[in-house]
Amino acid sequence: MTQQPQQDTLPRLPAPRRGRAGPYPGPYAFGYPGPDRPYPEPRRRPTAEEAASQPPPPAALAAGVLGIAGALPLALFVGTAVALGGLWADTRVEWWLYPLLAAPVVQLVGAIALLSGRSWWLLVVCCLPASALFGYLLYVLLGRGDGLELGYYTFVLGASVPALVLAAGPSVRRWVTARRRARAAIARNAAARAAAARSAVHN
Repeated sequence: MTQQPQQDTLPRLPAPRRGRAGPYPGPYAFGYPGPDRPYPEPRRRPTAEEAASQPPPPAALAAGVLGIAGALPLALFVGTAVALGGLWADTRVEWWLYPLLAAPVVQLVGAIALLSGRSWWLLVVCCLPASALFGYLLYVLLGRGDGLELGYYTFVLGASVPALVLAAGPSVRRWVTARRRARAAIARNAAARAAAARSAVHN
């Protein structure tokens, strides 16, 4: 009976693994059956002061500027109508034209409210008269344009239409909502600090 060599009876060591050349690419470089980030990094929430000081998005800036630009020709148009006696008919006063006198001022207030992050729907509502007037003037121009000439301010009046659309956009609404919540949080914190200071003085 022949005896096997001792080296044949010893367990064989596994062959060394051939790693990839280069630096370690990271744990997410290879296939993973679970989510992409099983351990997401915690994100720091912005404070109320940081949220209140966030700059407006480009859509809000464009809507505010266009709202102001659309209010100027509306004021010129209304002023011209009043100067030429457009509020008076043949036998009576046209009362329905009087609310149109406040339309430029209200639209200007809505644009300022949007740029300050206080309200977005105010500009949307205030741009409706100017947009309706612009649509009516275009209808008159295209319907019977023979001999009818409209000034350049009439086409500038159309700036109220994109201002209305941009002010109702989701990015503008989210920014305004975040600003209003941040202002409310700052006011609550200030009230809580004032109440704590008064209670400390009384105690």
